[in-house]
Amino acid sequence: MRVHVLNILYGENYSAVIQCVDEKTNASVNLQVVEIVNELVATPTSERAVVMNRLEEKVLHTYKDSLVPINGDKLCQWEKRTVCYDSRHPENNGKEGARLIFHLPYEKARSVNSLEYSADVSREFGSPIEALILLKKIKGPSLVQIDKVENGAVRMCDINMVSYGMPSVRIAYLYFLQRNLFETVSIYVCNSAEEKSSTESDAGAYDDADEPPCVKKQKIETTENSMFVSCADSPGLHGYWTFTTLESPYSPSEFLLGNISKLNDADSVISRVSSYLNDMQASVVVCYNADTDVVREKLTGQTSMHDALSAAHTSSSTVSLICDLPRYMESVCRLTEYNLEEMSKSYGLVHADIPVLGSASSLSEAYASIQNGYLSDSARVLLDVARISAAEMHMIFKKGSLLPLAEKLSYITGALLNSIFHGFKSDRVEYLLLHRMRDNQYLIPKKLLAGKVDSKDTYEGGYVFLEKPGMYSDTYISLFDFNSLYPSIIQEYNVCFSTSHDLSMDSKNVSRPSLLPGALRDLVAQRTEIKKQMKAGKGDVLLLEIEQRAVKLVANCIYGCLGFKGFRFYNKAMAAFITECGRSILKDTKTTLESNGYRVIYGDTDSVMVDTGIGTSSAPPSNKLLDEISDSISCKYRTIKLGFEKTFLKLVMMAKKKYFGVVHSNGANEVEEKGLETGRRDWCEMAQEGISAVIRVLLYSTAPEEEILLLLAKLKEKIQTHNKESFLIRKKIQKAPESYNAVQGTSLQQVSLALRLQKERNFTFQAGDIISFVMALHNGVSRAELVSECGEIHYDYYMKMQVFPPIQRMLEYFPSISIESIQKLLGLYVSHSRPAQKSEPSDMPADIKEALAVVSPCCSQSQDIGTHCTACAQPFAPMHMKKLIRRVLYKQSAKLHKVKKTCFKCNQSEEYSPICLRCHLPIEWDASNTEHFHEFLYKLQNIFYCTPYKKYITDLLALSSYLTIDISKFPLNKFSDNLYIPSMVNRRDILDRLFL
Repeated sequence: MRVHVLNILYGENYSAVIQCVDEKTNASVNLQVVEIVNELVATPTSERAVVMNRLEEKVLHTYKDSLVPINGDKLCQWEKRTVCYDSRHPENNGKEGARLIFHLPYEKARSVNSLEYSADVSREFGSPIEALILLKKIKGPSLVQIDKVENGAVRMCDINMVSYGMPSVRIAYLYFLQRNLFETVSIYVCNSAEEKSSTESDAGAYDDADEPPCVKKQKIETTENSMFVSCADSPGLHGYWTFTTLESPYSPSEFLLGNISKLNDADSVISRVSSYLNDMQASVVVCYNADTDVVREKLTGQTSMHDALSAAHTSSSTVSLICDLPRYMESVCRLTEYNLEEMSKSYGLVHADIPVLGSASSLSEAYASIQNGYLSDSARVLLDVARISAAEMHMIFKKGSLLPLAEKLSYITGALLNSIFHGFKSDRVEYLLLHRMRDNQYLIPKKLLAGKVDSKDTYEGGYVFLEKPGMYSDTYISLFDFNSLYPSIIQEYNVCFSTSHDLSMDSKNVSRPSLLPGALRDLVAQRTEIKKQMKAGKGDVLLLEIEQRAVKLVANCIYGCLGFKGFRFYNKAMAAFITECGRSILKDTKTTLESNGYRVIYGDTDSVMVDTGIGTSSAPPSNKLLDEISDSISCKYRTIKLGFEKTFLKLVMMAKKKYFGVVHSNGANEVEEKGLETGRRDWCEMAQEGISAVIRVLLYSTAPEEEILLLLAKLKEKIQTHNKESFLIRKKIQKAPESYNAVQGTSLQQVSLALRLQKERNFTFQAGDIISFVMALHNGVSRAELVSECGEIHYDYYMKMQVFPPIQRMLEYFPSISIESIQKLLGLYVSHSRPAQKSEPSDMPADIKEALAVVSPCCSQSQDIGTHCTACAQPFAPMHMKKLIRRVLYKQSAKLHKVKKTCFKCNQSEEYSPICLRCHLPIEWDASNTEHFHEFLYKLQNIFYCTPYKKYITDLLALSSYLTIDISKFPLNKFSDNLYIPSMVNRRDILDRLFL
C-alpha cells in the first residue's frame, strides 16, 4: 500500500507510529513501525589494514545473529566520516577518518559501548523516530510505499520513499472562547485544497466529487430563521459546529437550528468535539486560545507532542497534526501581537472577508464584543463571536498561505510538520543539520544534556550606538544595512561546529566550507535561483514566492538557534563569536566611512545611518554615490555585503531604536516611525492618531507651534465625539490576577479590572491574557472599565497620560516650541513661583529650628546645639560633640529624603503606589526641599564658627548638591548653540528652583 506520512510518534518497545493517509481511500491510518535499527560507528585504534580487518571480524563474530544488512546482504562497511564536533577532544573537530558502520536493532544497540580494536563506538541516532526519518530520508509530508502490513504493524525495512508533498486533508479550526477551557468551542472544517486555492493556479478545479466516497460532509444549510451567525457555504467548507456549556434562554431546537449543541459540562464538550472531528475525518487541527498540549491530551490521549497514541485512541482518532496558530505565526511573521485582530490586519483581511452570515445587528454586536476584548454578558453574542473567530482563523490560514508555507519549511529542513506548526525554530535547524550531516558523511554529535547548560551563561549581543539625539534636517541621512549579516558572517569566517575550537576573524580563505557555512551557502543559492525563476516568469509565481520565503526563514534562524540553550547543538562559543564579528564589522564600518569624510550618526547591529553631506535643498544622493558608500565596505569581504535601504529628508533621533522622519523614495516623501507609541497596543487609537498628526506637523510645518496648538485644541474640543472603541487600551496580565499583590492589584489597571470582573461577573482570566479596557469615571473616580459598561470616558486621563507625554518627549528636540503653552492648553501647566529669599537665619522654618534642638548630658537641659551646656557652662566632650552633630545631621537628612508622591489633581499623598488610589491618575514624587537643608548646614556652620568642628560642617557644605548642576546627567552632555538644554523637559521644575 501507499500512504502519505503526516506525523511520526514514539511507540512501545523502541518502535514508532506513523500517522498517515491512505492514498486510495484518503482514510486516516495509524501504523506501528517495528524492527527499527540504529547505526553504530566504530573508530579503529589504528587505520592500519590489520587493525581494521580485526575490528570488522570482531563485529561480525560478536553480533552475527543481530546485524541488520546495510545494503543488500552487506552487514557492515568502511566509510570515511568527518568529526563534526567533539566537546571532549576539540582537536579532533573537522578531522576525517575511517569508520566501520553497522546496524543493530535499536534496543540491542543501546547496550554496545566498546569493542576490541576500537577506540570508540558511538550510536548515530538519538531516538527511533530520528533513525526512521534519517535512514528513510523522510522530509515532512511524504508518500511512501509499504510492502507488507501485518496487524497494523510494518517493518522498517519494508518502507521506501516515493515522493514528497502534502495530500488533500481536512483541516478543523478550533476556537476556544476562554483560554484552555472546554466550555465553548467553535469548529470550522474545510479541505486543504481550498487552503491552497489562493496559491495554486489550478486550485479552481477543486470539487467535492474529487474526494473519495467514504469521506463524510455535513449538510450546510443557511436558515434565515436562525438567530445566530452562520457560516457561508463554499466549495471547501465541510462543516461547522459550536459546542457550549453557556447558560442561555434558548431552546434546544433554536440551538440546533444554529448548529450549536448545549451540553452540561466540559467533559461532554470534549467528547462531542472529539466525535465531531472524527466524523469529519479531520487530520489537521488548528487551535487558537488554547494550550495545544491540553488539546492533544484531551482529543488523542497523547501527553506530549511525540508520545504514542493511547490504546483508546490508536484506531479511533483521525487527528494527526495540531497547529498552535499564534506560535506558528510568530515563527514566520513579525507582528506587534499575535492575536486574531493583528494577524488579520497583517494580511489585509477585513470583516467583509470572513465567510459568515447574519443580521446586521448580530454581526455588529459580535464585532463590538471582539473589539471589547471578546467579553459580553450575552450568550448569543459570545456564541456568534466564537463562530466568527473560527471562520476568521480559516481566512488567516488561507490568505497567509500558511499550509503550503509549513509544507515547504518541512521539506527544506526535514523537520516534522507538527514541529513547524508549533513554531519550534530549533527543530527546523536541527533536522536541516542532521540531514546534511548524513548527506556529507559527518558524524552526528551526541546530544547535549540540558543539565550541562548554565541558564545564566550569556554573551554580548549586537552593537548599538547613537552619536547624538536630535533633529537632522540640513543634509540627507541614508540608511544602509548588511544583507543577512549573521548568516553572512558564518560563511565569511567559516563558523562551524568543526571549527569552533579555532575561530578567528583572520581565517577567511577557506576553499571548502564546513557543514554550517555550506548549508547557508546552499540556502542562499537556492533562494537566488528561485528569484531568477520568478523574474523570468517560470513556474507559479505565488508558489515560488512561498518557497523563497521558506528558505529565507530557515537561513535567518540558524544563528539564533546556536545561542538558544534548548537547541540540540547549542554552542555559546560560536554564537558569541558571530556577535563579536558583528560588533567589530559595525565599528569598522563606522571608522571606514568617517575616514572617507562621512559622518555616521547611528548604528544598530546590522545597519548604519550615514550623513551624506548633501544639503536637503539639493537633489537627493545619486545612486552612484550610494553605491560608492556601499562598495567601500563590501569590498572588504567575500560574502558580507552592505546595501542601501532608504534616505531620510528629515530625521529626529530620540534615542536608540526610537526615531521618526521623512523618507524620500522614488520622488515621493513618506513618514516613518520606529519605536514610538503609535505602534504600541497600550496606547489608544485616539491618542495614536493625535501623536501621528503632531509628528507630521513637526516634520512638515513651517510654523509647528501654532499648528500643534490648533491641532490639540481641536482634539480637546472634539475628543468627546470619538466613539468609545477609539479609547481602548490593551494590556497583558503576566500571571493570574489573584497572584498580584494588593498594591499591584490597585495600581495596574488591567489587573484591577480583571479582579473586579472575576468578582462581579464571574469572568475567568489567565496569565498571558490581553485585556481591553477604557479609563472611565465611576462615581467621580477614574477606573478601568469595559466598553460595554463604560458610562463616561475619563477624557482628562487620556489627554494627560496618552496624548501629552509622547508629544512632550518629541518636543525636547524642538527648542523653539514652548511646552508650557501646550501644557496650559491642555490644562496641565503647574506654575513654579520664585522661592522667597531668606535674609536672616532667624527666618528659618520651625522644622529646622526643631532639628537643631538637643539635650545636654550633664543637666538634661533642652537647648540649641552648641559647644557648652547653657545651664552649667560645662563644655561638651569632643566625642559627645561629634555624636550630637551626627545626630542632628542624620535626623534632617532622613527627613530630606523621606519624600512621598502627591496627586496633582486631588493632592492625595501615597508612599508606595505609582497612581492615586482616589482618582487613578499617575502621581509624581514631591520635590525635596534642598534649600532648607542647605540653609540648615549654613546655620550649623555659623554656630560652630571658630571651633574645631567648623571644618566638619564646611566639608559637608562642599558635598551639598543644592548649588550644583551636573550637566553629564543630561542626555546631550552639552549645551546646544542657543544655550538651550533639550533635555530640560520633565526637569523644568528642578531648573526653576536652581536658577530663579
